Amino acid sequence: MSVEYLKEENIFVLQTKRTTYAFSVYEETPKYPGATTRRTLRSLYWGKKIDRAQDFVRPFNWYINGYNDGGKQSHERYAGEYVGAGGMFYSEPTLKVQFADGVRDLFLNYKSHDIKDSALIITLADVFYGIEVDLHYKVFEEYDIIVRNSVIRNTGSEKIILEKVFSATVNIPYGDKYYLTSLDSKWTHEYELQHTEITRAKTVIQSLGGVSNSQNYPYFAISDGSADNCTGEIWYGTLAWSGNTKIAVEKDAMDQVRVTGGISDDDFAWVLKPAKVFITPEFVLGFSGGGFNTAAEMLQSYVKASRLPSAWKDKPSPIIYNGWTCFKFDIDEKKLMSVAEIAAKTGAEIFVVDDGWMENRTSDSSGGLGDWKVDKNKFPNGLAPLIARVNELGMKFGLWIEPEMVTRDSALFSEHPEWIMHYGSREYEESRGQLNLNLALYEVEDYIIGVIDGLLENNNIEYIKWDMNRYVSQANFPGVPVDEQKTVWVKYVQNLYEIFGHIKRKYPHVFFENCASGGLRADIETLKYSDRINYSDNHDPVDSLYMREGLSLVCPPGYIGGSGHISASGSGFNRRECPMQFKALLGMTGSLGFSVDLVKSSKEEIEEIAGYISLAKELRNTVQLGKGYQLSSIYKDNCYCREFVSSDGKEVLVFLFAPQLTFTYCFPSIKLFGLDSNALYSVDGSYTMSGEGLMNKGLDSKVYGLGNMVCKLIRIKKVKN
Repeated sequence: MSVEYLKEENIFVLQTKRTTYAFSVYEETPKYPGATTRRTLRSLYWGKKIDRAQDFVRPFNWYINGYNDGGKQSHERYAGEYVGAGGMFYSEPTLKVQFADGVRDLFLNYKSHDIKDSALIITLADVFYGIEVDLHYKVFEEYDIIVRNSVIRNTGSEKIILEKVFSATVNIPYGDKYYLTSLDSKWTHEYELQHTEITRAKTVIQSLGGVSNSQNYPYFAISDGSADNCTGEIWYGTLAWSGNTKIAVEKDAMDQVRVTGGISDDDFAWVLKPAKVFITPEFVLGFSGGGFNTAAEMLQSYVKASRLPSAWKDKPSPIIYNGWTCFKFDIDEKKLMSVAEIAAKTGAEIFVVDDGWMENRTSDSSGGLGDWKVDKNKFPNGLAPLIARVNELGMKFGLWIEPEMVTRDSALFSEHPEWIMHYGSREYEESRGQLNLNLALYEVEDYIIGVIDGLLENNNIEYIKWDMNRYVSQANFPGVPVDEQKTVWVKYVQNLYEIFGHIKRKYPHVFFENCASGGLRADIETLKYSDRINYSDNHDPVDSLYMREGLSLVCPPGYIGGSGHISASGSGFNRRECPMQFKALLGMTGSLGFSVDLVKSSKEEIEEIAGYISLAKELRNTVQLGKGYQLSSIYKDNCYCREFVSSDGKEVLVFLFAPQLTFTYCFPSIKLFGLDSNALYSVDGSYTMSGEGLMNKGLDSKVYGLGNMVCKLIRIKKVKN
């Protein structure tokens, strides 16, 4: 049983296949007249599996130095499972409220619980005011994942202001030193790995601007500093929310390390009216006793099993051609038909028309955004002739859209200025010549759904690339009271999910790619609706190695697209010269796409592209539907090395990328991961080794000091069990 309750001891024990999570209801009555008995939740353990639940009856290290309030043990003196703001607690609370009479103290007591299958709901209630909190715990045994969130309920007769409403707090077992792994993010430099010691200075992993990883991706991993790819204990988690997020990691005065996460409380407030509820996003949490590879494998497996759209999750991603980097806005029907004919010969499966297909759209700041009408100068008969030709050539047709944005010269701007994010006393705040549509308004949601339906019902469009190329600013909320203005950030995201859900329900056959200014909205909640993530606008192959290493901690490889594809040498932000083989193999470690001016390409270049596309199709089941492991790090080793094992274990692929080898450097043996120890494997058809040998002795990559942009694919087959 994954959830067990020891009634006599008031202890809850959550069990996964390899981990245990335990906490208790602790009862105490302060030693002063009229004191109320407190029944609070206290964390007992989170780590490697302990089968005997009775082992948690005797708590560890509760009575340490701390504040004392008339004999009451303060929240600072123990590892609180869910802590309301108030009392003698001075760390990050999970919930902070203001009641109608101005009181800002929350006194939550355990009230009841309910266990159903692999789910636990614990209800807390304030001892005086009409507020209850349901703590939800969902146990995913196979993946060592526990998903937590909370539901706040107003059971009183007056409104309550929620000033901070996080999904959960988790506590890391007491230790000497802990280190935090996080992913910094900004445009063209997403998912940068950072490793820092956790001190008593609070670390805040936060993203603002309306997207989930504008500054930091919503992910944390905590270890004692000795963990590597294959060994060590790691506590980790990620938030499933596509708007403003916050994860606070802190070590309090008593050396308790706790992590609290959810919707950012920056510019946030929610008016909770009587009989209404607020549901927080899910905080997906896990523990690995086998290093970062096991942590990533479990998190990716959970994402595949529970969050991906069902129509595509068991299929490899198609090969996508998108000529944006070549043509920008200089497109028309005749040119694209010529390009499509060549793209079909290379083996492309989806042909995408990116920005520039709308009326008067000749630059980032010119018309088109908001109206979404086909430019008849470029496409005299609409998109239908081009779509028909693309389909005749055996490819699906795809289209780029950016529905959250509007340009000033659009008809929509003139007709509905009240739909624009804008404070009336301020100038319009443009970025890239664009303004934000206020998606928090239901009429804007309806308008965008109408635009999508118009495109998909009248054209055979089988791929949508949804873009968002600027952050939200001047986040006003017309028509609502002043005390509800700050709800705009949450309602924006809620309505965005409604639109995404509409697309997936009504058009399940449409391949949906999420692209927010490259990859600034790539949290796992978007994977409920997305079939591919465009993870960066930066196509530089070396930069891509760094970004892929970070995002691979969370995202399954089949969903990692965009950056790191086949593009012209010398293109991209760094203008780096790079062999096509390097970019092609890098693209194959995710969802391969290409963006090359095929009309100007030589016959030899087109044949080379076709060869790599053919190879990608041969390998993609193993890469995208199997399991992936990090073998070396671009951050600290001389190369990036990644392994993929097919779902049946019969094929193993090792991709190696070394951007710069010096002084006749000889790359060391590569120790593989996740193999059958007793089986025999054929390495590139030249020799055999046991799984045990490949994992412990390793294989010789035969990579020496060969200069810059060295890459290699090693193919390994299981030949005997």
